[in-house]
Amino acid sequence: PAGWAEGTILNILSGNFCMPKCDEPWVETIWESKAEGFCQLVVSPIYRLVSKANANVRDLGTPEGVIESLGAFVTGNYLDSAEDAEKITVEKFSDGREYYTYEIYAPYAKVASHFGAAVTVKNDLVYLFVVGGNDKQWAAGKDVLMNNVLRSFKA
Repeated sequence: PAGWAEGTILNILSGNFCMPKCDEPWVETIWESKAEGFCQLVVSPIYRLVSKANANVRDLGTPEGVIESLGAFVTGNYLDSAEDAEKITVEKFSDGREYYTYEIYAPYAKVASHFGAAVTVKNDLVYLFVVGGNDKQWAAGKDVLMNNVLRSFKA
């Protein structure tokens, strides 16, 4: 969005310390605004979640199981999907690809307290797109973060 700036990715999160890339998930990009919140893209090799060629998001498991596996990459620490995930849906975005989407309230998260997340699969990679903000940012910009930023993501 206008007024957002590219954030700094710590080397440990980027996978750049492993050549060519680590087998662990890595943060591809971060964008942030002090007034509106942040978004980030986390990418992971698919075999970390499922061993199936040409897999799609449903092959990863249930939406609840997937967020349980990836929750730490949303919140920056721990996620209890049974308590923190307020809304879980399966949607098709504008690219025609199916996404698991989540709305999460995690008051003890490391990076924010409110999150939206979308997970999909493309070319043997799992893409996790996260938007988030603190209480003040979320109250003012939840609709923009969830409807404009999150749903504009295309793998």
